[in-house]
Amino acid sequence: MVTNRVDAVLTQRAGDDGFTRKELQELLDQLTLHEDEEVEAIYLNADSCVLFGFIRMQICEEQLNFEISEDSSFGQAAISVANDIELETRDGIYYFAGVKTYMYY
Repeated sequence: MVTNRVDAVLTQRAGDDGFTRKELQELLDQLTLHEDEEVEAIYLNADSCVLFGFIRMQICEEQLNFEISEDSSFGQAAISVANDIELETRDGIYYFAGVKTYMYY
């Protein structure tokens, strides 16, 4: 059992910035996926940035019932951290709606 496994990964960006293939691969690599494991994309608007990342499809379905929008408990928790520097952790690990998430810049 991998204890440091995360089930979602998010990064913050200015709303008009895109991603390179390398950056997308780095995001996916944070999840340490199995060869046939699927992910769902996450896109959330915060006050001064956009949160983008991926969540394991199985977790998205089983724990969140595919509710990862800005209005969901997962989305609201992630946006709250992005909007308030005081809520940030040193290691970037959060439990948004019970989902272990790594968020970085």
